[in-house]
Parts: sequence; structure tokens; C-alpha cells
Amino acid sequence: DEPWDHYDALHNKVTEDGDEEDRFKFDPSKASEFLLEDEESPESYAQSLAEEADYTQSLSTIQIHSPRLTNAAQNPKSKAYFSRPPDSNEGCDTMWASAIDTPCINNLVGVFHNYGVQFADNFGDWMNGCEADKFR
Repeated sequence: DEPWDHYDALHNKVTEDGDEEDRFKFDPSKASEFLLEDEESPESYAQSLAEEADYTQSLSTIQIHSPRLTNAAQNPKSKAYFSRPPDSNEGCDTMWASAIDTPCINNLVGVFHNYGVQFADNFGDWMNGCEADKFR
């Protein structure tokens, strides 16, 4: 028995075991209405493949760019900077780079620091290359 088995929402109180009149009546013959299909029909599978192809095609049209990331890719010193070992004095054993909005970086650093992850840099200066990019 779980606590919710004895809760009477109508009267906002816990009921006794014999109080059956307000309980939900479940018809086992209609259980299939609430179950997910085990096997996908050929039509729905073909539709999901078409949707995936459309989505993949839409990804190829994204034009966002980060001036700092472009600069890092072209700078000969950046490889050494991003390959440096993490600060073991702080308990870090992994070095990552991130690409999220700048206001979110402090939360990201705080959460992952508990798992030994140090962030080399954050590329949060993403710019939309076209009008549609702001909706993706």
C-alpha cells in the first residue's frame, strides 16, 4: 500500500481501507489505450525518417558564428592553451571548453567543478548569421 491509495481528494483526508466508493475504477480491457506501441507501423517509421531528414537538412542552413572561436581556431598559440593540464590543486582532472551564454557560465563552472572539470574558456559570443538562426 502507498499513501496515495488511501487519500480521499474529495474530502481532503486519509481514508480507511474499507472506503472504496470514491476510488478510481480501472477497466483492464482498456489498458491498451494507455500503452505505447511496441512495434512502429511502416507508415509512422517512414514519417519519422522523413522528419529526421528534414531536421538534418535544416541544421545545414544554420549560420551562427563566434568571432572568438574563429580567432582561437586561427591562433597558433590556442592549441597549447586548450591542451594545458587542469588545476590539480583545485581538484580538477579534466579540462573542457564550453559554448553557452555568458550569464550561464558561472552555474556551469560551479556544477562541474564538483566533478573535477575545469573550463579553459567559454565561447559565449555567438552571433546570428541570418534571421532564422535566432529561432533554432
